[in-house]
Amino acid sequence: MIIFSIAWKIIALLGCYNRHLYFLFEEQSTFLYLDCISYGCIGAILLDTKAENLKIFFERFSLPIFFLSCFSLLIPEIVGLGKGMQSFGFVFLLLQSVLLPEFRPFKILNNQWMAKIGVLSYSLYVWQQIILFLWPIPKLWFLWLPMTFVAAWMSYNCLEKPFFSLRSKFRMHKANQKYETN
Repeated sequence: MIIFSIAWKIIALLGCYNRHLYFLFEEQSTFLYLDCISYGCIGAILLDTKAENLKIFFERFSLPIFFLSCFSLLIPEIVGLGKGMQSFGFVFLLLQSVLLPEFRPFKILNNQWMAKIGVLSYSLYVWQQIILFLWPIPKLWFLWLPMTFVAAWMSYNCLEKPFFSLRSKFRMHKANQKYETN
């Protein structure tokens, strides 16, 4: 997927495609971002298979890795190189925050309010675009963010949380069946 996506980016950059297929090469095209997903998958695989080695590496070079990761998040966007290069920075920051949660830049993530926002993060992600798109009063544009938090809180507590308990009951039932058959 990485090679395919890089080739797709080169084709898009050079404009070497049929003009009737322009929609496949637009800035938000999925094909231009497949490498980003791949880098995330590689990060997850490394975390699963090489966590101890990664932790040693991140402990030894914590500050340079942190600053290089932040640098790789900002510079490609400023220069216009695209989001593929930003994925490296994001994956390294994510791995570093998981393996070194007590490292000073990541301590804020352990804050009680940040944890609550993290719990709501999926709901915030879903509702923010819907509320922004459907916002009825342009002069009160600044209220869409608090309304997004309200919608996310309601969604989490009234929809998602009840499904979590159903999911856990299903998983326990399935685990018990597996245990009984063995």
